[in-house]
Amino acid sequence: MSIMSSLYESTFVMEHNPNCPHAVLLRLVGKSSGGIDLLPPDVTKDILGYGRTFEEAAEDALKKSDRQRCGKEHPYICGALTDLPEDMKLPVKRLYEQLADVCELALGLRAFVPHEHYDPIEHGDFTPTQVDEAERHQLRTMTSLLVVVAVIPTWGGGIEVEMANRYGVPVIILKPKEKRISRLLLGNAAIKAVHEFRDYQEAPEVLRAGIEQYLGR
Repeated sequence: MSIMSSLYESTFVMEHNPNCPHAVLLRLVGKSSGGIDLLPPDVTKDILGYGRTFEEAAEDALKKSDRQRCGKEHPYICGALTDLPEDMKLPVKRLYEQLADVCELALGLRAFVPHEHYDPIEHGDFTPTQVDEAERHQLRTMTSLLVVVAVIPTWGGGIEVEMANRYGVPVIILKPKEKRISRLLLGNAAIKAVHEFRDYQEAPEVLRAGIEQYLGR
């Protein structure tokens, strides 16, 4: 069945803002909801899809709907992007991707990796508001575990931890041995464990063991 055929079997609302690069927001009925509520992204139960065109937004919304309907809540990899030094960008992004793969092996679902969807350079046409709405919605409705990779300080990472706390999502922190983390962040009630690694090669195994420990296996 085509994307549009699937969409026209669903209740949906489309919003269009010509001043945004991803101008189309499409809402579907969310889980445990009797209809579309049209509430702001941080509180809505609606499934939100974004796109430059109606078709792109429909595809995004339908994919999210399928995951939610199947009860598939993904882990989420949280880490610095915008302020990464140039020589760290490729190895750190590769680390995030490897950790997402570890989550798939340990939990059966590959983690959501923000730079694969909202990279500051490759997807720079998303507005700050759209990134906030999309990642807040991802954490609130489709995330089972937030994995914070604390290679360098990041404002966004701190916000995502507080989002996780608000939405009842547990957090595991993964950090280099020499790095220090703010006591304010470590005091967040969502944080369940902090694990240290010596280098990027060791980090995937440290995360795997940390997930097994968290699950009590």
